[in-house]
Amino acid sequence: MSKGYWAKRALRRMDEYHRDADRVIGKVLEAYQGSIADINEEMMKILNTYSKNSKLSPEEAKQYLTNIESKEYLNRLKERIKTITDEDLKTELLRRINAPAYRARLTRLQALKEKLNIEVKRLADVQIREMEQGLFNTAHRAYYSTIFDIQRRTGIGFSFAEIPAKQIEEILKNPWSGKHFSKRIWGNTDKLAVELEHILTKGFMSGASIQKMSKEIADTMQVGEFAATRLIRTETTYVANMAELAAYKEAGVEKLMFLATLDSRTSEICRSNDGNIIPVDKAIPGENIPPLHPNCRSTTIEVFEDDDLSKLKRRARDPVTGESKTVPANITYKEWYEENVANNPKAQAEEKKFKNRASDKKQYSMYREVLGEDLPVKDFAEFQDLKYNDNEEWEKLKSDYRYKNMLNKRKIVNEDKNNRSLPLESEPNSITDLIYDGKVKQRRIYDDNGKAVKDIDTTDHNKPKYHPMGAHKHEYNYNDKNPRGKPEYFTEDELRQNKDIIKEGENYNGNKSK
Repeated sequence: MSKGYWAKRALRRMDEYHRDADRVIGKVLEAYQGSIADINEEMMKILNTYSKNSKLSPEEAKQYLTNIESKEYLNRLKERIKTITDEDLKTELLRRINAPAYRARLTRLQALKEKLNIEVKRLADVQIREMEQGLFNTAHRAYYSTIFDIQRRTGIGFSFAEIPAKQIEEILKNPWSGKHFSKRIWGNTDKLAVELEHILTKGFMSGASIQKMSKEIADTMQVGEFAATRLIRTETTYVANMAELAAYKEAGVEKLMFLATLDSRTSEICRSNDGNIIPVDKAIPGENIPPLHPNCRSTTIEVFEDDDLSKLKRRARDPVTGESKTVPANITYKEWYEENVANNPKAQAEEKKFKNRASDKKQYSMYREVLGEDLPVKDFAEFQDLKYNDNEEWEKLKSDYRYKNMLNKRKIVNEDKNNRSLPLESEPNSITDLIYDGKVKQRRIYDDNGKAVKDIDTTDHNKPKYHPMGAHKHEYNYNDKNPRGKPEYFTEDELRQNKDIIKEGENYNGNKSK
């Protein structure tokens, strides 16, 4: 097939990435429309309550806006905040709303501003979440589609590495245009909040009609929608080109060519760069490879010379037979993907990272909140690596998370003359501590049925002969005559999970368990 065919094929790839971006845009625009409807509904409630003609006089507006807002309204704001998926953002907004001093003096004007603030934060949350997932999918698809096209173009089925989620994370983190896309989203939505606040407060105070304010809100939101759409399209072009660049490097390609979509919408800067040959190691997005401007649709294609093909043949040569692996001319992407990616265990782990990224991020946030400094990974990428590549460590982490959750919710019983022991039954999957003289004397753990399953005693009860280890555990077996088993040493997991009360060298004399 001709060079022109493969150039058109590269441009079609970019069109496909942008069709995927259209689905992201659709979800973001749906969120904008939902916010418009919610703000208009809020405005209608105000006017229907305090106005007879869909207007407020300046006196009515002042009276309404300076009154203290009701508890019910604050509860509605809290419910709206709960729809935000970013746990840190959700916590920040709830803390602000729940602050006693803030809650006691919240006027209706301030409550209205909070409402608008929450709405734009929700919009930012949706944009960032949908963009991250969409861009991840684009990068994943672009990398493998480019490898596939190179193999079909050359007919050589060379070996290649799967693209790790961490590498895509790095692509997404790069503020290639001066600002990371998330900061641009926050900037755009913060500006939107100020403009919406101005429309409503000015409208109420001037007695503007609901129709006038609704139109101004829709017009302002439309500007926000346009900014969001442009950002999604531009970032899609950037991520796709960076993933394709990673594929070129993986394939050993040394040069690429700038390809512009030459139609009436093509910018002058892309027209002037069309056909430029650029060394792969000198390619810089925004400078000599796409995107060169907002809404850019240009892409690149690999440039092959004879020595490049000989390198590919060397990479593809079977070490036993000495033959090069070839790619059938009629193979489909789906067939190629099944053979080269879907059946590769490492690639499968990366696939799971892509598909489960949204739920994994939420899980990572929960684990980080509960375990804090005890979380054995420093970032989300490491969390996913552990989850999908180290089953033993993942099971240990899940156990630690579950146990720490139980610890955080544990009950406290103070020992006195009327209360010298802990109950044998309690809430399922719970922990109760018996406290004596300000310290934990015993910790009892309950199973799924709420029955005591393990005791952790923090001393040797002044009987070192029977408890040479000092602090010890008793595991329950209800089939035995005496269900509370003999004193035993702790496992490494038990020592780690109960380090708040068991300290080797202080109240514990070494681990003898197998």
